[in-house]
Amino acid sequence: MIYRLKGFFRLNQDNEILIYFWFFLLCVICYGILIPFLGFYWDAIPYLFQFHSFGSAGFPEFVASDRPFSAWIFMLTTSLFKFNPLGYHLVVFFLRFVCIILFFHILREIWPDKRNFIFFSSSLFAVYPGFLQQPIAYLYCHHFTAYALFLISIFLMIKAVKPEKFNYLHFGLSILGTAHLFILENFAMLELIRPFILWLIISKQTKKDKVLLKRFFLMWAPYAIVLVIFLVWRIFIFKFPTYHPVFFEEFKLAPFQSIFDLVRRIPKDFYTITIGAWIKTFSIPQINIFGRSATFLFWLLTIFALAFSFIFTSFRSDNEKAQQKNTGGNFSLFLGAILLFFFAGSIVWVLGLPLDIAFSWDRLTLACIPAVAILFGALLDLPKHFKILPNIIFVLLISTAVGSHFANGMRFKRDWEDFKNMQMQLSWRIPSLEKNTTLVTDELSLRYYSDNSLTAAFNWMYSKEIRSYQLPYVIIFTKARMGGSLHSLDRGTRISQSYRTNYFRGSTDQLILFYHLPPGCVHIADPDLDVFNPLIPKEIRPYASLSRLDLIKKEVKVNPVFFIESQPGTSSWCFYYQKASLAVQYQDWAEAARLGDIAFEGDDYPNDASERLPFIEAYAMQGIWEKAKNYSDKTIEVSELYRPMVCRLWERINSTYNNDENSGAVEVQKYLSSHCISNK
Repeated sequence: MIYRLKGFFRLNQDNEILIYFWFFLLCVICYGILIPFLGFYWDAIPYLFQFHSFGSAGFPEFVASDRPFSAWIFMLTTSLFKFNPLGYHLVVFFLRFVCIILFFHILREIWPDKRNFIFFSSSLFAVYPGFLQQPIAYLYCHHFTAYALFLISIFLMIKAVKPEKFNYLHFGLSILGTAHLFILENFAMLELIRPFILWLIISKQTKKDKVLLKRFFLMWAPYAIVLVIFLVWRIFIFKFPTYHPVFFEEFKLAPFQSIFDLVRRIPKDFYTITIGAWIKTFSIPQINIFGRSATFLFWLLTIFALAFSFIFTSFRSDNEKAQQKNTGGNFSLFLGAILLFFFAGSIVWVLGLPLDIAFSWDRLTLACIPAVAILFGALLDLPKHFKILPNIIFVLLISTAVGSHFANGMRFKRDWEDFKNMQMQLSWRIPSLEKNTTLVTDELSLRYYSDNSLTAAFNWMYSKEIRSYQLPYVIIFTKARMGGSLHSLDRGTRISQSYRTNYFRGSTDQLILFYHLPPGCVHIADPDLDVFNPLIPKEIRPYASLSRLDLIKKEVKVNPVFFIESQPGTSSWCFYYQKASLAVQYQDWAEAARLGDIAFEGDDYPNDASERLPFIEAYAMQGIWEKAKNYSDKTIEVSELYRPMVCRLWERINSTYNNDENSGAVEVQKYLSSHCISNK
């Protein structure tokens, strides 16, 4: 059986269908398994909100500030898939697979005899673990379209100039492929690899220097002209709307220091995208955090990838004669890898952006993948006699990358679930809201959503003003905005926040402070109690007193949106907590107490001790003292840090009973004197 299998692989090692199947399998186990469970992330929500408000016709203006020629991609994909995330994920999956196939064919055209190198490099190109944002499919339809156009352009250029009879159709289509420059600037400097590829191909066709030079410049001239046009437009006409050429600005002030800093940075970035990217893949998920089922799937996929890649690699054999013919060819491989690294890194260094294997800067590694793939492939191709070692290393690189991508996908899956859960809770707690209200928190545990993301989602839920650039609501993270659009949280401070064509104008006089620490519920700050809440960061805790609950109205005016279930379950603790908090706000004590009875008898429980407080107040106001005291004690038992908050609640209850001259004041005084020393 083994001999038959080995014979099959040897006979079919150049079979494109088998190679395509291998690449497709890698894509499936890296990026495809979790596709049905992934959603929208990061800037996708604002883009979709734009589509909801203005339709496809609104995209040209929406993206005009930074990538004006990319609008057609968003218009096309959003018109096709609208608010269904599955479509976008399938498109990105397909585009990535296309990029892998194109990369494979480009390598095969340039180095046709380096079979092992081509296989290693193309496979590592497929699974590169440094780029972690594939699940942000809505936005990366744009990126991978540009990537595919660049690779198609390179491939067609090679096909055009390689045969004895020049292929004008391929050449013309290849020039059209340079449109990727205007769609997305991330791959612009990779265009500089084109003349080296041309020289490598043309130099094999003629040894006459004059003929070689003439042919080379004639072939490269159209691409060079397009690149120059792009650079002139991007630098001098369109300029730098988002990021600025920090390196040149620093060079003017301190040339030697800026060059020294750059020279010192380059090796660090090289390590980050090569060894550093794969070192992170050896991080093993902790079962108590990652979950039992997810951990099992992680190991299942990793072991499957290890076993299958070992079988596939071991049963492939390289043509020894072809290897001998190509002796000494590794120099061009390493040169190509180094050049690609410098070309890809040049934009990052000029703009002074960080290159890191962490959200969100890992997006900058996308242009570096060809350099890393070629470099690692060349290293694995070096041993000519002892082949088992590179095969083992290759198998480890593939299997660890597969496990890393699954773990990354699970983080995105859970973030999407947390995002939807948060929006659901907000709809329960805030049936409707006064216009021009600002919601403030320091930051949220959501990894892949910014305050711009949440602002779009919130306006989608509550705004009735379609086709308006002015937003009635804004969510602000103080860690990201303090000192910028939010100068301070002091009373009366003006707030001005913009995102592309949308803007918000308001002030801290109309503010609601909140926080969300899953698995705890979304917590809307009570101005009286939450100045003592230990879970609110101390930097913003004093400003809880500015939180205006009166801005929240009882009338249900939440718009139907795709990220909120039309018929939500009502068995979760957070459902009862949010509904009870709203009831307490409007002093519907009987309703809040009723909800408390159901909540405390259920299987769920509070993950934030302060979530008992609305029920405590309701029970006290209903004269159900045993429950009010019992849940107060349980709250303090969690941590003494909650005692000031609980005592402040009982003081508020006391003031209500004193005003009504109710006999319940005796019960309140007993609790205050026994639990709150300052009130004795």
